[in-house]
Amino acid sequence: MTDEFITAIPPLEKFEARFDFVRNGTLKSNAAIYLRYITLLIASSDQLKEDNLSYTLYKDIIVYTASIVESIFEYSIREYIVMGKAKEEALGFTWHYTELSQINHDCSDFEGAKFTVVKKEKRPKSTSHDLGFDDINSAAKRLKILDNQLYAVATGLRKKRNYIHLSSLEKSSDDYFIKSDVDDALNGAGKIIDRVQYVLLK
Repeated sequence: MTDEFITAIPPLEKFEARFDFVRNGTLKSNAAIYLRYITLLIASSDQLKEDNLSYTLYKDIIVYTASIVESIFEYSIREYIVMGKAKEEALGFTWHYTELSQINHDCSDFEGAKFTVVKKEKRPKSTSHDLGFDDINSAAKRLKILDNQLYAVATGLRKKRNYIHLSSLEKSSDDYFIKSDVDDALNGAGKIIDRVQYVLLK
């Protein structure tokens, strides 16, 4: 890879402009870095024939594209919550367990048995650790950030991302992607980002 090849990739500021609607500086910068990397991967794949190396680059493009979309969705939903357009419960619920005490129980049938008393509590999903791409897609649809058509696009991108794995024991074609898969992912992501920008700025 030559210096000329690298310098042909636009600077980070050009990619940050794509995410001007994002007020969170960290997300804006990270999304721009990912998009710049995707551009590098596309340029690299264009120089290769369709072989196992190009198909590996396609995997990376899909993973990073899905990551941008997932993050932009989560951001938009949290912005809706801040603006009062949604409640914190919009992202769904998770169960939290708090240990209250332990009870030792000795008898002839259960010698040395120990029981733990746990409080089970339903709480809104509030951290990225609790959330999956599917949770975020569903919340975006419920809040009408996405319409049915774009929800299907987002679901397709999530499924493509989830297919990507190391098939070491058995031959699998689930994660064998071609350029048209990448084109579909990028076009869909572009439409989704345009839609998120529209709903946040209107």
